[in-house]
Amino acid sequence: MSQRAMFHPHYRLLFSSCFHALLGTSAFHFTTCLNPVEEYVQTFANNSFAVHYGLALNPVELSWLWSTIACMNAVGAFVGSLLLQYPAELIGRRYTVMIVKNVIQVLAAVLQFSSVSGVNSVEMLIIGRFLGGVACAFSMFIPVFLAECAPADCRGLVATIAFAGVPVWNTIGATTGLQQLLGTPDAWHYVLLIPAIPALVHMCMTSMFPESPKFLFITEMEGQQAKNSIMFYHGSSANVKEAMQVMQLESKLGPVNVRPDESATLRRILQTPHLRIPLFICLVTNAATSFGGSDIVLQYSASAGFLNSLGVPPLIAPWLDVLILQVPGIVVMIIASVLVERTGRRPLLLWGIGLGVVATGGLFAGSLFPKGSVISALLGITGMFLSVVGFYIGPSYISTILPSEMCPQNSRALSTGIAFGFGWIPSILIIVGYPPLDATIGAYSVLPLVILGAASFVYLYFYLPETKGKDVDEIVRLWLPRPDPEGRSNESTPLLGNSHKFNTLGSLAEVDID
Repeated sequence: MSQRAMFHPHYRLLFSSCFHALLGTSAFHFTTCLNPVEEYVQTFANNSFAVHYGLALNPVELSWLWSTIACMNAVGAFVGSLLLQYPAELIGRRYTVMIVKNVIQVLAAVLQFSSVSGVNSVEMLIIGRFLGGVACAFSMFIPVFLAECAPADCRGLVATIAFAGVPVWNTIGATTGLQQLLGTPDAWHYVLLIPAIPALVHMCMTSMFPESPKFLFITEMEGQQAKNSIMFYHGSSANVKEAMQVMQLESKLGPVNVRPDESATLRRILQTPHLRIPLFICLVTNAATSFGGSDIVLQYSASAGFLNSLGVPPLIAPWLDVLILQVPGIVVMIIASVLVERTGRRPLLLWGIGLGVVATGGLFAGSLFPKGSVISALLGITGMFLSVVGFYIGPSYISTILPSEMCPQNSRALSTGIAFGFGWIPSILIIVGYPPLDATIGAYSVLPLVILGAASFVYLYFYLPETKGKDVDEIVRLWLPRPDPEGRSNESTPLLGNSHKFNTLGSLAEVDID
Protein backbone atom coordinates (compact mmCIF):
# COMPACT_ATOMS: atom_id res chain seq x y z
CA MET A 1 0.00 0.00 0.00
CA SER A 2 1.28 3.44 -0.82
CA GLN A 3 2.29 5.64 2.06
CA ARG A 4 0.16 8.64 3.05
CA ALA A 5 1.35 12.18 2.76
CA MET A 6 3.14 13.33 5.89
CA PHE A 7 0.74 14.63 8.53
CA HIS A 8 1.96 17.56 10.60
CA PRO A 9 1.01 16.96 14.25
CA HIS A 10 -1.24 19.49 15.94
CA TYR A 11 0.39 21.68 18.56
CA ARG A 12 -1.77 20.16 21.33
CA LEU A 13 -0.50 16.70 20.42
CA LEU A 14 3.10 17.90 20.48
CA PHE A 15 2.53 19.71 23.77
CA SER A 16 1.02 16.55 25.26
CA SER A 17 4.05 14.53 24.16
CA CYS A 18 6.53 17.02 25.62
CA PHE A 19 4.52 17.41 28.84
CA HIS A 20 4.38 13.66 29.46
CA ALA A 21 8.05 13.34 28.51
CA LEU A 22 9.18 15.92 31.08
CA LEU A 23 6.93 14.87 33.95
CA GLY A 24 5.45 11.46 33.17
CA THR A 25 8.74 9.59 32.88
CA SER A 26 10.29 10.99 36.06
CA ALA A 27 10.10 7.54 37.72
CA PHE A 28 13.20 6.61 35.70
CA HIS A 29 15.15 8.87 38.05
CA PHE A 30 15.12 5.82 40.37
CA THR A 31 17.04 3.80 37.76
CA THR A 32 20.31 5.72 38.05
CA CYS A 33 20.05 7.81 41.22
CA LEU A 34 21.90 5.26 43.40
CA ASN A 35 24.90 4.94 41.05
CA PRO A 36 26.96 7.93 42.29
CA VAL A 37 26.02 7.31 45.95
CA GLU A 38 26.66 3.57 45.90
CA GLU A 39 29.22 3.83 48.72
CA TYR A 40 26.74 5.61 51.01
CA VAL A 41 23.96 3.15 50.16
CA GLN A 42 26.17 0.17 50.98
CA THR A 43 27.28 1.76 54.25
CA PHE A 44 23.66 2.49 55.19
CA ALA A 45 22.54 -1.03 54.24
CA ASN A 46 25.35 -2.65 56.24
CA ASN A 47 24.65 -0.52 59.32
CA SER A 48 20.90 -1.12 59.09
CA PHE A 49 21.45 -4.86 58.78
CA ALA A 50 23.79 -4.84 61.77
CA VAL A 51 21.33 -2.86 63.94
CA HIS A 52 18.31 -5.01 63.08
CA TYR A 53 19.92 -8.46 62.95
CA GLY A 54 23.18 -8.05 64.86
CA LEU A 55 25.22 -9.24 61.90
CA ALA A 56 28.09 -7.59 60.05
CA LEU A 57 28.08 -8.50 56.37
CA ASN A 58 31.28 -9.62 54.67
CA PRO A 59 32.14 -8.16 51.23
CA VAL A 60 30.47 -11.00 49.31
CA GLU A 61 27.26 -10.76 51.35
CA LEU A 62 27.25 -6.98 51.02
CA SER A 63 27.68 -7.37 47.25
CA TRP A 64 24.57 -9.57 47.13
CA LEU A 65 22.62 -7.09 49.26
CA TRP A 66 23.67 -4.23 47.00
CA SER A 67 22.66 -6.27 43.94
CA THR A 68 19.27 -6.90 45.55
CA ILE A 69 18.74 -3.19 46.22
CA ALA A 70 19.80 -2.32 42.67
CA CYS A 71 17.62 -4.96 41.01
CA MET A 72 14.43 -4.28 42.98
CA ASN A 73 13.66 -1.47 40.58
CA ALA A 74 13.64 -4.00 37.73
CA VAL A 75 11.66 -6.52 39.79
CA GLY A 76 9.04 -3.87 40.48
CA ALA A 77 8.93 -2.99 36.79
CA PHE A 78 8.37 -6.66 35.94
CA VAL A 79 5.48 -6.97 38.39
CA GLY A 80 4.09 -3.58 37.34
CA SER A 81 4.09 -4.65 33.70
CA LEU A 82 1.96 -7.69 34.54
CA LEU A 83 -0.46 -5.54 36.57
CA LEU A 84 -0.64 -2.79 33.96
CA GLN A 85 -3.53 -4.24 31.96
CA TYR A 86 -5.99 -4.03 34.86
CA PRO A 87 -6.10 -0.26 35.45
CA ALA A 88 -5.51 0.39 31.73
CA GLU A 89 -8.70 -1.48 30.84
CA LEU A 90 -10.72 -0.65 33.95
CA ILE A 91 -10.20 3.10 34.35
CA GLY A 92 -8.50 3.98 31.07
CA ARG A 93 -5.09 4.93 29.76
CA ARG A 94 -5.10 8.52 31.00
CA TYR A 95 -5.89 7.75 34.64
CA THR A 96 -3.42 4.85 34.61
CA VAL A 97 -0.43 6.99 33.59
CA MET A 98 -1.45 10.22 35.34
CA ILE A 99 -3.13 9.10 38.58
CA VAL A 100 -2.25 5.49 39.46
CA LYS A 101 1.35 5.77 38.30
CA ASN A 102 1.99 9.02 40.15
CA VAL A 103 0.42 7.85 43.41
CA ILE A 104 2.73 4.82 43.35
CA GLN A 105 5.70 7.03 42.46
CA VAL A 106 5.11 9.46 45.33
CA LEU A 107 4.75 6.55 47.75
CA ALA A 108 7.99 5.03 46.43
CA ALA A 109 9.90 8.29 46.90
CA VAL A 110 8.57 8.85 50.42
CA LEU A 111 9.36 5.28 51.50
CA GLN A 112 12.93 5.43 50.19
CA PHE A 113 13.58 8.83 51.74
CA SER A 114 12.07 7.80 55.10
CA SER A 115 14.01 4.54 55.16
CA VAL A 116 17.26 6.50 55.36
CA SER A 117 16.30 9.73 57.11
CA GLY A 118 14.12 8.36 59.90
CA VAL A 119 13.48 4.63 60.11
CA ASN A 120 16.97 3.28 59.29
CA SER A 121 15.42 0.33 57.45
CA VAL A 122 17.07 -1.28 54.45
CA GLU A 123 13.88 -3.32 54.03
CA MET A 124 11.85 -0.13 53.52
CA LEU A 125 14.42 1.05 50.97
CA ILE A 126 13.99 -2.21 49.07
CA ILE A 127 10.18 -1.86 49.13
CA GLY A 128 10.47 1.72 47.92
CA ARG A 129 12.75 0.61 45.10
CA PHE A 130 10.21 -2.05 44.17
CA LEU A 131 7.37 0.50 44.00
CA GLY A 132 9.60 2.82 42.00
CA GLY A 133 9.97 0.01 39.47
CA VAL A 134 6.19 -0.41 39.31
CA ALA A 135 5.94 3.30 38.52
CA CYS A 136 8.56 2.85 35.78
CA ALA A 137 6.47 0.09 34.21
CA PHE A 138 3.39 2.30 34.20
CA SER A 139 5.48 5.14 32.71
CA MET A 140 6.36 2.89 29.77
CA PHE A 141 2.67 2.88 28.85
CA ILE A 142 2.78 6.63 28.12
CA PRO A 143 4.07 6.13 24.54
CA VAL A 144 1.27 3.60 23.97
CA PHE A 145 -1.31 6.08 25.30
CA LEU A 146 0.00 8.86 23.05
CA ALA A 147 0.25 6.54 20.04
CA GLU A 148 -3.47 5.82 20.48
CA CYS A 149 -4.13 9.56 20.46
CA ALA A 150 -2.06 10.32 17.34
CA PRO A 151 -2.75 9.82 13.62
CA ALA A 152 -0.83 6.95 12.05
CA ASP A 153 1.48 9.34 10.19
CA CYS A 154 2.99 10.89 13.34
CA ARG A 155 2.37 8.08 15.83
CA GLY A 156 6.06 7.22 16.07
CA LEU A 157 7.09 10.86 16.45
CA VAL A 158 4.90 11.62 19.46
CA ALA A 159 5.70 8.30 21.15
CA THR A 160 9.43 8.90 20.64
CA ILE A 161 9.18 12.41 22.07
CA ALA A 162 7.35 11.00 25.10
CA PHE A 163 10.07 8.40 25.66
CA ALA A 164 12.79 11.06 25.36
CA GLY A 165 12.11 11.93 28.99
CA VAL A 166 13.70 8.62 30.04
CA PRO A 167 17.33 9.58 29.26
CA VAL A 168 16.64 13.05 30.68
CA TRP A 169 15.61 11.61 34.03
CA ASN A 170 18.38 9.00 33.90
CA THR A 171 20.82 11.89 33.52
CA ILE A 172 19.20 13.84 36.37
CA GLY A 173 19.40 10.75 38.57
CA ALA A 174 23.08 10.23 37.76
CA THR A 175 23.89 13.93 38.26
CA THR A 176 22.09 14.90 41.47
CA GLY A 177 24.07 12.32 43.44
CA LEU A 178 27.46 13.74 42.48
CA GLN A 179 29.60 15.04 45.35
CA GLN A 180 29.30 18.62 44.12
CA LEU A 181 25.49 18.45 44.47
CA LEU A 182 23.68 16.07 46.86
CA GLY A 183 26.26 13.26 46.94
CA THR A 184 27.44 13.88 50.50
CA PRO A 185 27.02 11.74 53.64
CA ASP A 186 24.41 14.15 55.05
CA ALA A 187 22.39 14.94 51.91
CA TRP A 188 22.46 11.90 49.59
CA HIS A 189 19.06 10.61 50.76
CA TYR A 190 17.34 13.73 49.34
CA VAL A 191 18.12 12.30 45.89
CA LEU A 192 15.50 9.64 46.62
CA LEU A 193 12.76 12.24 47.17
CA ILE A 194 13.16 14.17 43.90
CA PRO A 195 10.71 12.10 41.75
CA ALA A 196 7.81 12.98 44.08
CA ILE A 197 7.80 16.60 42.84
CA PRO A 198 7.18 16.00 39.10
CA ALA A 199 4.76 13.19 39.97
CA LEU A 200 2.56 15.56 41.99
CA VAL A 201 2.61 18.19 39.23
CA HIS A 202 1.82 15.59 36.57
CA MET A 203 -1.08 14.23 38.60
CA CYS A 204 -2.58 17.69 39.16
CA MET A 205 -2.74 18.29 35.39
CA THR A 206 -4.83 15.20 34.60
CA SER A 207 -7.94 17.15 33.61
CA MET A 208 -6.04 18.98 30.86
CA PHE A 209 -5.76 15.89 28.65
CA PRO A 210 -8.65 13.84 27.24
CA GLU A 211 -8.68 10.06 27.27
CA SER A 212 -7.37 8.13 24.26
CA PRO A 213 -9.96 8.21 21.43
CA LYS A 214 -9.40 4.51 20.75
CA PHE A 215 -10.15 3.60 24.34
CA LEU A 216 -13.25 5.79 24.33
CA PHE A 217 -14.59 4.45 21.03
CA ILE A 218 -13.65 0.75 21.12
CA THR A 219 -13.57 -0.07 24.83
CA GLU A 220 -16.02 2.43 26.33
CA MET A 221 -18.16 2.74 23.15
CA GLU A 222 -18.45 6.51 23.70
CA GLY A 223 -18.62 7.84 20.15
CA GLN A 224 -19.10 11.53 20.92
CA GLN A 225 -16.34 11.62 23.53
CA ALA A 226 -14.05 9.86 21.06
CA LYS A 227 -14.80 12.56 18.47
CA ASN A 228 -14.01 15.28 21.02
CA SER A 229 -10.72 13.56 21.84
CA ILE A 230 -9.81 13.35 18.15
CA MET A 231 -10.55 17.06 17.73
CA PHE A 232 -8.31 17.86 20.72
CA TYR A 233 -5.30 15.80 19.65
CA HIS A 234 -5.63 16.05 15.85
CA GLY A 235 -6.93 19.62 15.62
CA SER A 236 -10.26 21.12 14.56
CA SER A 237 -9.44 20.54 10.88
CA ALA A 238 -8.95 16.79 11.35
CA ASN A 239 -10.94 14.31 9.27
CA VAL A 240 -12.92 12.90 12.18
CA LYS A 241 -15.00 10.62 9.98
CA GLU A 242 -11.92 8.91 8.54
CA ALA A 243 -10.39 8.51 12.02
CA MET A 244 -13.62 6.92 13.27
CA GLN A 245 -13.68 4.53 10.30
CA VAL A 246 -10.10 3.45 11.05
CA MET A 247 -11.03 2.74 14.68
CA GLN A 248 -14.12 0.85 13.51
CA LEU A 249 -11.92 -1.43 11.40
CA GLU A 250 -9.54 -1.97 14.32
CA SER A 251 -12.42 -2.91 16.63
CA LYS A 252 -13.13 -5.94 14.41
CA LEU A 253 -9.62 -7.40 14.76
CA GLY A 254 -10.10 -9.10 18.13
CA PRO A 255 -10.47 -12.83 18.76
CA VAL A 256 -13.50 -14.69 17.47
CA ASN A 257 -16.53 -14.55 19.80
CA VAL A 258 -15.10 -11.59 21.74
CA ARG A 259 -17.02 -8.32 21.64
CA PRO A 260 -15.10 -5.21 20.49
CA ASP A 261 -15.50 -3.67 23.95
CA GLU A 262 -14.35 -6.87 25.71
CA SER A 263 -10.70 -7.42 26.59
CA ALA A 264 -9.02 -10.52 25.17
CA THR A 265 -7.60 -13.16 27.49
CA LEU A 266 -4.12 -14.65 27.10
CA ARG A 267 -5.66 -17.93 26.00
CA ARG A 268 -7.63 -16.17 23.27
CA ILE A 269 -4.53 -14.31 22.12
CA LEU A 270 -2.48 -17.51 21.87
CA GLN A 271 -5.27 -19.21 19.91
CA THR A 272 -5.57 -16.34 17.41
CA PRO A 273 -2.66 -16.12 14.91
CA HIS A 274 -3.00 -12.40 14.15
CA LEU A 275 -2.81 -11.65 17.89
CA ARG A 276 -0.25 -14.30 18.87
CA ILE A 277 2.37 -13.44 16.25
CA PRO A 278 2.66 -9.70 17.02
CA LEU A 279 2.76 -10.56 20.73
CA PHE A 280 5.74 -12.85 20.16
CA ILE A 281 7.51 -10.20 18.05
CA CYS A 282 6.96 -7.70 20.88
CA LEU A 283 8.32 -10.23 23.39
CA VAL A 284 11.55 -10.65 21.43
CA THR A 285 11.86 -6.90 20.87
CA ASN A 286 11.47 -6.07 24.56
CA ALA A 287 13.90 -8.80 25.63
CA ALA A 288 16.44 -7.59 23.06
CA THR A 289 16.58 -4.17 24.74
CA SER A 290 18.55 -5.79 27.58
CA PHE A 291 20.97 -7.80 25.44
CA GLY A 292 23.02 -4.75 24.43
CA GLY A 293 24.50 -4.34 27.92
CA SER A 294 22.52 -1.21 28.80
CA ASP A 295 21.52 -2.61 32.20
CA ILE A 296 25.16 -3.08 33.18
CA VAL A 297 25.98 0.40 31.93
CA LEU A 298 23.07 2.19 33.64
CA GLN A 299 23.27 0.31 36.94
CA TYR A 300 26.99 -0.26 37.53
CA SER A 301 28.83 2.31 35.41
CA ALA A 302 29.73 4.80 38.14
CA SER A 303 31.41 4.61 41.54
CA ALA A 304 32.70 1.08 42.21
CA GLY A 305 31.13 -0.27 39.03
CA PHE A 306 32.23 -1.19 35.55
CA LEU A 307 34.29 1.95 34.86
CA ASN A 308 36.45 1.23 37.92
CA SER A 309 37.01 -2.35 36.74
CA LEU A 310 38.41 -0.86 33.53
CA GLY A 311 40.91 1.24 35.46
CA VAL A 312 39.03 4.56 35.55
CA PRO A 313 39.82 6.47 38.81
CA PRO A 314 36.89 6.64 41.30
CA LEU A 315 36.84 10.45 41.30
CA ILE A 316 36.50 10.60 37.52
CA ALA A 317 34.04 7.71 37.07
CA PRO A 318 30.82 9.54 38.10
CA TRP A 319 31.50 12.51 35.80
CA LEU A 320 32.53 10.21 32.96
CA ASP A 321 29.31 8.32 33.55
CA VAL A 322 27.26 11.50 33.06
CA LEU A 323 29.20 12.99 30.12
CA ILE A 324 29.82 9.84 28.09
CA LEU A 325 26.93 7.55 29.06
CA GLN A 326 23.96 9.65 30.19
CA VAL A 327 24.01 12.89 28.18
CA PRO A 328 24.53 11.09 24.83
CA GLY A 329 21.26 9.26 25.49
CA ILE A 330 19.40 12.58 25.32
CA VAL A 331 21.17 13.55 22.09
CA VAL A 332 20.44 10.17 20.50
CA MET A 333 16.74 10.40 21.43
CA ILE A 334 16.51 13.83 19.77
CA ILE A 335 18.04 12.34 16.62
CA ALA A 336 15.71 9.34 16.86
CA SER A 337 12.63 11.60 17.02
CA VAL A 338 13.68 13.02 13.64
CA LEU A 339 14.46 9.63 12.08
CA VAL A 340 11.56 7.52 13.33
CA GLU A 341 9.03 8.82 10.77
CA ARG A 342 11.61 8.95 7.98
CA THR A 343 13.55 5.70 8.13
CA GLY A 344 10.84 3.74 9.95
CA ARG A 345 10.86 1.50 13.02
CA ARG A 346 12.47 -1.60 11.55
CA PRO A 347 15.88 -0.19 10.46
CA LEU A 348 16.28 1.83 13.68
CA LEU A 349 15.49 -1.22 15.80
CA LEU A 350 17.90 -3.45 13.87
CA TRP A 351 20.63 -0.81 13.93
CA GLY A 352 20.21 -0.48 17.69
CA ILE A 353 20.33 -4.21 18.35
CA GLY A 354 23.33 -4.55 16.02
CA LEU A 355 25.17 -1.81 17.89
CA GLY A 356 24.31 -3.62 21.13
CA VAL A 357 26.01 -6.77 19.84
CA VAL A 358 29.11 -4.76 18.92
CA ALA A 359 28.98 -3.02 22.33
CA THR A 360 28.84 -6.22 24.38
CA GLY A 361 31.58 -7.62 22.19
CA GLY A 362 33.68 -4.58 23.10
CA LEU A 363 32.95 -5.04 26.80
CA PHE A 364 33.93 -8.69 26.52
CA ALA A 365 37.15 -7.91 24.65
CA GLY A 366 38.07 -5.08 27.03
CA SER A 367 37.70 -7.35 30.05
CA LEU A 368 40.17 -9.85 28.57
CA PHE A 369 43.04 -7.37 28.89
CA PRO A 370 44.74 -6.54 32.22
CA LYS A 371 42.79 -4.14 34.42
CA GLY A 372 44.04 -0.58 34.10
CA SER A 373 45.63 -1.06 30.68
CA VAL A 374 44.94 1.52 27.98
CA ILE A 375 43.44 -1.02 25.57
CA SER A 376 41.11 -2.35 28.29
CA ALA A 377 39.84 1.14 29.12
CA LEU A 378 39.40 2.12 25.46
CA LEU A 379 37.53 -1.03 24.48
CA GLY A 380 35.39 -0.96 27.61
CA ILE A 381 34.43 2.71 27.42
CA THR A 382 33.75 2.43 23.67
CA GLY A 383 31.58 -0.61 24.32
CA MET A 384 29.64 1.23 27.02
CA PHE A 385 29.15 4.27 24.78
CA LEU A 386 27.90 2.11 21.88
CA SER A 387 25.62 0.27 24.30
CA VAL A 388 23.91 3.53 25.25
CA VAL A 389 23.70 4.71 21.63
CA GLY A 390 22.33 1.36 20.48
CA PHE A 391 19.78 1.27 23.30
CA TYR A 392 18.38 4.75 22.66
CA ILE A 393 18.57 4.82 18.84
CA GLY A 394 15.92 2.12 18.54
CA PRO A 395 15.20 -0.71 21.02
CA SER A 396 14.36 1.49 24.02
CA TYR A 397 11.39 3.37 22.56
CA ILE A 398 10.40 1.21 19.57
CA SER A 399 9.71 -1.63 22.00
CA THR A 400 7.05 0.63 23.56
CA ILE A 401 5.62 1.74 20.19
CA LEU A 402 5.17 -1.66 18.54
CA PRO A 403 2.32 -2.90 20.78
CA SER A 404 0.24 0.14 19.80
CA GLU A 405 0.94 -0.49 16.11
CA MET A 406 0.69 -4.29 15.83
CA CYS A 407 -1.77 -5.29 18.58
CA PRO A 408 -5.50 -4.49 18.18
CA GLN A 409 -7.23 -2.45 20.87
CA ASN A 410 -8.93 -5.23 22.82
CA SER A 411 -5.68 -7.22 23.16
CA ARG A 412 -3.31 -4.25 23.43
CA ALA A 413 -3.23 -3.71 27.20
CA LEU A 414 -2.63 -7.39 27.96
CA SER A 415 -0.11 -7.85 25.13
CA THR A 416 1.72 -4.69 26.20
CA GLY A 417 1.90 -5.80 29.83
CA ILE A 418 3.17 -9.27 28.91
CA ALA A 419 5.75 -7.88 26.48
CA PHE A 420 7.00 -5.24 28.92
CA GLY A 421 7.11 -7.78 31.76
CA PHE A 422 9.00 -10.32 29.65
CA GLY A 423 11.50 -7.61 28.73
CA TRP A 424 12.29 -7.00 32.40
CA ILE A 425 13.21 -10.66 33.08
CA PRO A 426 16.66 -10.47 31.44
CA SER A 427 17.16 -7.07 33.08
CA ILE A 428 16.60 -8.59 36.52
CA LEU A 429 18.91 -11.52 35.80
CA ILE A 430 21.62 -9.20 34.48
CA ILE A 431 21.41 -6.68 37.33
CA VAL A 432 21.40 -9.37 40.03
CA GLY A 433 23.85 -11.73 38.41
CA TYR A 434 26.46 -9.42 36.94
CA PRO A 435 28.45 -8.43 40.10
CA PRO A 436 28.93 -11.98 41.45
CA LEU A 437 29.48 -13.45 37.96
CA ASP A 438 32.02 -10.77 37.11
CA ALA A 439 33.82 -11.58 40.35
CA THR A 440 33.98 -15.30 39.50
CA ILE A 441 34.25 -15.68 35.70
CA GLY A 442 35.27 -12.14 34.72
CA ALA A 443 34.92 -11.26 31.04
CA TYR A 444 32.80 -14.31 30.24
CA SER A 445 29.90 -12.85 32.25
CA VAL A 446 29.14 -10.63 29.22
CA LEU A 447 29.44 -13.34 26.55
CA PRO A 448 25.82 -14.62 26.81
CA LEU A 449 24.58 -11.12 25.95
CA VAL A 450 26.57 -11.18 22.70
CA ILE A 451 24.97 -14.49 21.69
CA LEU A 452 21.41 -13.54 22.69
CA GLY A 453 21.69 -10.14 21.01
CA ALA A 454 22.84 -11.73 17.75
CA ALA A 455 20.01 -14.28 17.89
CA SER A 456 17.43 -11.51 18.45
CA PHE A 457 18.83 -9.57 15.49
CA VAL A 458 18.47 -12.58 13.18
CA TYR A 459 14.89 -13.32 14.27
CA LEU A 460 13.70 -9.72 13.92
CA TYR A 461 15.47 -9.34 10.58
CA PHE A 462 13.26 -12.07 9.14
CA TYR A 463 10.00 -11.58 11.05
CA LEU A 464 9.58 -7.89 11.91
CA PRO A 465 7.50 -5.88 9.38
CA GLU A 466 7.69 -2.13 8.94
CA THR A 467 4.81 -0.38 10.73
CA LYS A 468 5.52 3.26 9.90
CA GLY A 469 2.46 5.19 8.71
CA LYS A 470 0.18 2.14 8.70
CA ASP A 471 -3.03 1.55 10.61
CA VAL A 472 -3.32 -1.51 12.81
CA ASP A 473 -5.68 -3.28 10.41
CA GLU A 474 -3.13 -2.88 7.56
CA ILE A 475 -0.38 -4.48 9.63
CA VAL A 476 -2.52 -7.27 11.06
CA ARG A 477 -3.48 -8.38 7.53
CA LEU A 478 0.03 -9.86 7.28
CA TRP A 479 -1.02 -12.58 9.72
CA LEU A 480 -4.68 -13.07 8.76
CA PRO A 481 -5.49 -16.37 6.98
CA ARG A 482 -5.54 -15.87 3.20
CA PRO A 483 -7.46 -17.99 0.68
CA ASP A 484 -5.50 -20.42 -1.49
CA PRO A 485 -5.79 -20.35 -5.31
CA GLU A 486 -8.88 -22.60 -5.17
CA GLY A 487 -10.68 -20.11 -2.93
CA ARG A 488 -10.41 -22.06 0.31
CA SER A 489 -9.30 -20.31 3.50
CA ASN A 490 -5.75 -21.17 4.53
CA GLU A 491 -5.78 -21.43 8.33
CA SER A 492 -2.23 -22.69 8.64
CA THR A 493 -0.17 -19.94 10.24
CA PRO A 494 3.31 -20.51 11.74
CA LEU A 495 3.50 -20.30 15.51
CA LEU A 496 6.11 -17.54 15.49
CA GLY A 497 4.99 -15.69 12.36
CA ASN A 498 5.60 -15.54 8.63
CA SER A 499 9.07 -14.82 7.33
CA HIS A 500 9.55 -11.56 5.42
CA LYS A 501 12.11 -10.19 2.98
CA PHE A 502 12.96 -6.51 3.29
CA ASN A 503 15.14 -4.14 1.36
CA THR A 504 17.92 -2.21 3.09
CA LEU A 505 15.55 0.54 4.25
CA GLY A 506 13.13 -1.93 5.77
CA SER A 507 10.34 -1.73 3.19
CA LEU A 508 8.41 -4.95 2.65
CA ALA A 509 9.54 -6.61 -0.57
CA GLU A 510 8.03 -10.06 -0.32
CA VAL A 511 5.73 -11.70 2.23
CA ASP A 512 4.96 -15.23 3.39
CA ILE A 513 7.99 -17.19 2.27
CA ASP A 514 7.56 -20.90 2.86
